Amino acid sequence: MRLPGMAARLGLWLCLLIDRNNAQVDGPTDLVMNLEPLADKWRAFGWRVEEIDGHDFGQILGFLQRSRKARGRPSAAVARTRKGRGVSFVENGNRYLGQRKNVNVTKVLQTAAGRMIFARPED
Repeated sequence: MRLPGMAARLGLWLCLLIDRNNAQVDGPTDLVMNLEPLADKWRAFGWRVEEIDGHDFGQILGFLQRSRKARGRPSAAVARTRKGRGVSFVENGNRYLGQRKNVNVTKVLQTAAGRMIFARPED
């Protein structure tokens, strides 16, 4: 992992969001390939690191704003997330991870934070 160390050494201004949902196709990351302590690993490379709720747009925006002020040092956010959040038949399950699933879109809602899509699985 030379790039993370070089980024800090060269004083690059980078911003990295790490989606930490504790899962991979083969199962939970702590059983397949334990990544913890993930935040401390990035700190060891000289990065400014925050741990945030990856579903909270306010926390994401706050991280980005603080990162902008940290010129001369790369920043990383370990964004804790849940797989499939907001999709009841997918959330926190591995059943659809890495697979294609056909759905029927029932509603699309445009918000200030982005677009929300509501769907149901096809039978």
